[in-house]
Amino acid sequence: MKPLYQNKDIHIFVVDDNSKNIQIIGQILLRQEYNVSFASGGAEAIEILTRQPDFDLILLDILMLEVDGFDVCDTIKKNDLTKDIPIIFLTAKSDKESVIKGLQKGARDYVVKPFNEEELILRVKTQIELNKQRESLENINRYLEDKVQEKTSEIRDANKKLALLENAKSEFLTLI
Repeated sequence: MKPLYQNKDIHIFVVDDNSKNIQIIGQILLRQEYNVSFASGGAEAIEILTRQPDFDLILLDILMLEVDGFDVCDTIKKNDLTKDIPIIFLTAKSDKESVIKGLQKGARDYVVKPFNEEELILRVKTQIELNKQRESLENINRYLEDKVQEKTSEIRDANKKLALLENAKSEFLTLI
C-alpha cells in the first residue's frame, strides 16, 4: 500500500512566544524532515494563517502574552479555510481544566511541557496520519457522490426513453 504522505511533504506550524521553545521544537521536527514555520505569538499566528491557511498541523502554546492559545484555537476553528487543520496544544498548563478546555475548543491532542521528544513525534505522526486519512475519505466520498449523480442522470434519461417507447407502444396498440 502506498503511504498517504512523506514527512518532507508535511508543513507544521509552531506557535509559541518563547524563542527557545520554538528552536527546540523546530529542531525535533526538522530531524523528522518536516517543513516547519513558526509564529512568536497568537496575533502573528492568526495573521500568518490568514495569508497561508494550508498547514498540515499546528503545535500551539496556550500561555502567550497578546492572544492566548485558546483564542487562537477559536479563531482557527471559526475559519472555513483553517478549521480542519489539526491542533495539538503544547503547553506548560497541565491542570485538568486547561486540558479539557483545550480539547473542547477543538484541539485534537494536548501535550504538557516539558515533553518527551519521542512522545511528541508519535503524537504528531498520529494526527497527521488521521488527517490525511480523513482527507482521503472525503475525496473518495466526493468521487462516489459524483458517480451516483452521473448514474442517476443516466437512469432518468433511460426512464424518459422508456416512457416514450411505452407511449409509442400504447398508440400502436390503439391503432391496431
